[in-house]
Amino acid sequence: METATSNTGIVISDIDKVGEIVTIKNTSGVDVNLEGWTLVSVTGDQRYTFGDFVIKAGASITIASGKSEGDIKWCAANIWNNSGDDFGVLMDDKGSVFSSFED
Repeated sequence: METATSNTGIVISDIDKVGEIVTIKNTSGVDVNLEGWTLVSVTGDQRYTFGDFVIKAGASITIASGKSEGDIKWCAANIWNNSGDDFGVLMDDKGSVFSSFED
């Protein structure tokens, strides 16, 4: 069962672990600068910290790893654990959890 939670308008709307693609959506009515925010693959504690990147109000972005392509490239390595649970967490620049996603 997939669950996505958020305490703001920025949510992890999907994690395709096999495809190595994370989708983040801005459900709010304002643009948000993600600079300093961190996306975490909980199982291996891999972390991606955003540079100066604005997600527009109502827009979605993709963060890719492995051989996949997206709006942002995390790294060339595979990040997500396909054989077990691997939750995604998105934290703001102060370390507060803004969204989590588990499947």
